[in-house]
Amino acid sequence: MPAAAFRILPVLALLLAAGCTSVRTQEAFEPVADQVAERTGTRVEWATGTADDERATRAVRSLLAADTLTSDAAVQVALLGNRRLRADFEDVGVAQADLVQAGLLSNPVFGAGASWALAESHAPDLAFDVAFDFLDVFFLPLRRRVARSLLEQAQARVTGQVLGLAARTRVAFIQAQAADARLGMERRLVQTTQTSYQAARLLREAGNIPAADVLAEQARYEQARLDLAAAVGQSVERREALVRMMGLFGSDAALGPLAPLPPAPAIDDFAGSPTDVVPDAQTGTTQAALRTEELTRSALDASLDLQAARLGVMAYAQRLGLASGEALLPALHAGGEIEREEGEWEAGPHVEIALPLFDMGQARRARARAELRRRQALYYAVGVYVRSAARTLAQRVAV
Repeated sequence: MPAAAFRILPVLALLLAAGCTSVRTQEAFEPVADQVAERTGTRVEWATGTADDERATRAVRSLLAADTLTSDAAVQVALLGNRRLRADFEDVGVAQADLVQAGLLSNPVFGAGASWALAESHAPDLAFDVAFDFLDVFFLPLRRRVARSLLEQAQARVTGQVLGLAARTRVAFIQAQAADARLGMERRLVQTTQTSYQAARLLREAGNIPAADVLAEQARYEQARLDLAAAVGQSVERREALVRMMGLFGSDAALGPLAPLPPAPAIDDFAGSPTDVVPDAQTGTTQAALRTEELTRSALDASLDLQAARLGVMAYAQRLGLASGEALLPALHAGGEIEREEGEWEAGPHVEIALPLFDMGQARRARARAELRRRQALYYAVGVYVRSAARTLAQRVAV
């Protein structure tokens, strides 16, 4: 092979090295796990078919084997075992893979050919060429920024889904606790009314009370039995709702005893301060209004949904720039060509350019602009919701 052919080998080696990038999905999941641990104090793991999956399974079994199931244990089991949450985790894997893909150059296209003279019998003429999309080098940084923003958006969205599941699981656990407490109360009430009914019958037989009193006690007893049946149904429904949140099935779905409800707070704990509604002499606003504003700012800063929406706007703004750039600069394939003709090797550059006669990028730009406007509208909608929720919470706290 001539020396010109050897000069192409370093270029091919460089392109090959650029493609040797692996997808490290667990690294992309670490920000999600860190934020969840910081906000909830529980750990979350992504099941990817490794040895860590068995460790998570053992942790779930250990929590379920306790004498009583606590609220924190239920939340931890949900974060480790809920299959819908595991499906959401794959959004991070998809975004991470897209980020790696955005950093890869297009594969070079290698071609080869041979031709023989029909009139004479001699060695065939050989031709070899290799080309790659030259403009990929310029679009690579912008594509990576777009993919990076989409990955961060996926991380924020998945973190919000984890925290949402943790909150719903805790609510479902409290509702199951309350249903069990009501079930115990209804059972005691049935026993009490049954005893009263039996005593009334004995008193009636002795002639000490009228028949109307016996019928009244019987009515109380029958009503207590109906209430008990309703309490049994509600307890089953609440427990099944908790089981769904925790992602349990099979023998694990038969939950054991739940930790009892904590004692109710004293009435004095709900008393507000009379200074809450006294206007501030310097600012002319009330202390309640100041707290509402502060709570609103904190909610906006902490909202993962708002963060994900903002990152989505940024990503699609960059994607609009990418679509415009790709429309203005058509595909340009550059490479080299080696040809042997009549026993002599010849080498030279090889360039191909796509003429934007039919597809001038107008559809891609219009799609990117529409998606950007949609993301902006969603961002403002989430902001409105977060602000309203913060004001509602502030009002509840004030009352």
